[in-house]
Amino acid sequence: MRRLVLALLLAMLTLSAVAQNIVYRDSAEEARFRALTEQLRCVMCQNQSLADSNAPIAHDLRLEILRLMREGKADAQIKQFPVARYT
Repeated sequence: MRRLVLALLLAMLTLSAVAQNIVYRDSAEEARFRALTEQLRCVMCQNQSLADSNAPIAHDLRLEILRLMREGKADAQIKQFPVARYT
C-alpha cells in the first residue's frame, strides 16, 4: 500500500511538472535555453539531459536556468549553479 501511495505521488508530481509550459520572450532566448538544458545533466537521472528528463527536479532546474538567464547571468555562471548546489 505504501509503495502504491508513493508511486501515485511521484506520478502526480511528474505530470504537474510536465504540464507547466515555459513561455519564451523570443527565439534567441529559446535557443539559448535549449542549448543550456541539453548540455546539463539531470541530477536525479544523470544519463539524461535536463532537456530530456521528466524528473520533477529537472523541471525545477529548467525553471531556475530560465530565471538565471533572465537575470543576465552568463552561460558559465548558469552551468555552475547545479554543480555548486548538488555536489
